[in-house]
Amino acid sequence: MIKIIYLIALIVLLAPPLWAQEKTPTGGLYQLGTPFDGDVRLGYRWNMTSGNPQAGEYEYQHPSAAGSAVIEYDPLPIRMRLETYILNSKDYFAEFDYSYKDIIMLNMVSRSMFHNLDHFSIGQSTTGTLGATVTDQNPGDVYGASNAMNRAQIRFKAPDFPFHIYLEARSQEKHGTIQQRFMNSFTAGDKMSRSRNIDYETEGAKVTINSHIQWVEAEYSHDAQKFKDTRDKSLTDTGGATTYTHNLVPDIESSTDTLKVHTSHTGRISAAVTYSTGDRKNNDSGAKTDFTNTAGDLSWIPTKDVTVAVKYRHYEVDANNPSAVTDTVTTAGLPVSTSYPVRNAISYQKDIMTGMVRYRATKDLTLRAELGYENLKRDIDPTMWQLDEKVDRTMARLGATYRLSSRIILRGDISHQSANVPANSVDNTYPENSDQARLTATWTPKPWFNMLLSGATVREERSVLNAPFTDKWTNERDRLLGSFTFLVGKTTSVTPSYSFFQNKHTGPIAYTDPSSAKTAETGVPYADTAHVAALTLSHALADAMIFTADVSKSWSRGSWQSSGVVTGSNGIADLTTIKTVDTIAGADLEIWVSKNLGYDLRYQIRRIDDKLDDTQDGTNQTILATLSWKW
Repeated sequence: MIKIIYLIALIVLLAPPLWAQEKTPTGGLYQLGTPFDGDVRLGYRWNMTSGNPQAGEYEYQHPSAAGSAVIEYDPLPIRMRLETYILNSKDYFAEFDYSYKDIIMLNMVSRSMFHNLDHFSIGQSTTGTLGATVTDQNPGDVYGASNAMNRAQIRFKAPDFPFHIYLEARSQEKHGTIQQRFMNSFTAGDKMSRSRNIDYETEGAKVTINSHIQWVEAEYSHDAQKFKDTRDKSLTDTGGATTYTHNLVPDIESSTDTLKVHTSHTGRISAAVTYSTGDRKNNDSGAKTDFTNTAGDLSWIPTKDVTVAVKYRHYEVDANNPSAVTDTVTTAGLPVSTSYPVRNAISYQKDIMTGMVRYRATKDLTLRAELGYENLKRDIDPTMWQLDEKVDRTMARLGATYRLSSRIILRGDISHQSANVPANSVDNTYPENSDQARLTATWTPKPWFNMLLSGATVREERSVLNAPFTDKWTNERDRLLGSFTFLVGKTTSVTPSYSFFQNKHTGPIAYTDPSSAKTAETGVPYADTAHVAALTLSHALADAMIFTADVSKSWSRGSWQSSGVVTGSNGIADLTTIKTVDTIAGADLEIWVSKNLGYDLRYQIRRIDDKLDDTQDGTNQTILATLSWKW
């Protein structure tokens, strides 16, 4: 299917010489001439890193040629546009658009990004009765992977009727080297780490037909997707006299059929219905999941000041897997097979219903009220899964938008969500009560000054916990943002900003000893906090010379404070403490020496300062110089 779609795209691109023979319509339907303009930039990019590669986490840390191009060519009735930005062979973006009248439209997108990955420490070997060995087979390796996405979409339209056919082909590739961590022995607690080369490839294709008659529009689509690792599907290692395979990456296939119907969105009453069904298959294990999603939306505008909306969502997942798997290892040169039981996968149904009323009380005040209900039913064996079979949630939200004056606007809402926790609950993962408040204020007292203030807070609590816990847990999440923009004269703008983020959790922790006995410690606090300050400056030194600069600095800290009352838990809290300062600064100078010719210089530096571990410190610097030509 993907090859067929790409072939159709090629035919579309080669067809213009034939279409050009058509007689151009008279009466001024198409303007004469073929507009052709562009902006092409060519240059070089330097990348310098010292210390921790995470200082340039999303930078391919090698110097390379760079450039960009934005070109548009419109020999009507054909229109074409190319937009591309290339930093290196791993970081780029390109998009091509083509259309012939309104009958054929082609869009092709390709983008890639490189991600430098952490090389985690897996600990140190210990001695004694409960001693464990720790082995990193590649202690000096640096990890990273490129993520690339390619997509082509073609739309065909009937010349004189609202009927469309969409064909889409897409692929996603992830290539690089990652750290694979695993247990070399379950009885001796031998931890191991090694490098693994990956070549993940996902291919997908989608066909859609769409049409509407008067006030009803309908659409049907079929989507198919495949995933596989074209490199080694699994790894092989040896522990003692046994050679075994582990960490298999399965081949996965999925398909989805979707039907959508909706009425016109311009009337007082509008409705939409979506029904989707599909399946996912693991071709290695034999596991399979069938799913169904249903959605219904209804909106009603009885008067110009009142809007009523009702939404319904239904999700159904039927998961199946083999009851056992067989693993074969080689011991003393002979194959040995062992069968392991597998827990039944979780099947579930979820229904969500919400209703919203929006009322414009005055020209300056708008009120909103929303109610919601969610019901989750799981088909599980409680002895196998520590989850509740049924969870009910209700939600209520009140909000308002108020124009205090022509220069001040306030927006805010408060919400409360509660869950009906079963009396015999074995699931501690969801809150019993959750409250949230949000507020945003914008102020523009003068044309040269504007301000934005935004804040939100969330409080969650769960008081009904199952054994071995007897206490409760609480969560607190807070954020605050302030941004100000000043215009200094006609050539300068300054934007300082500050943001604050805080997360707090207090609750019990369970420890398991070698005999599988559990001991709980109550009221263990964890908290992390981040402060971020930033400043952005833009200044036009002349009509053809623009200078911009920005700097930001963040202070982050976090810790988990265990009391150490449980035997053997001393020192664990030290592994969770963080204290880091992250600084980013950059500058850009763009100069045009003529109407068509110019150049651009950009510089950026990022520095990570880990206050607790100097080995995590790092600095990344990038310099980009380009020459520009416009026409």
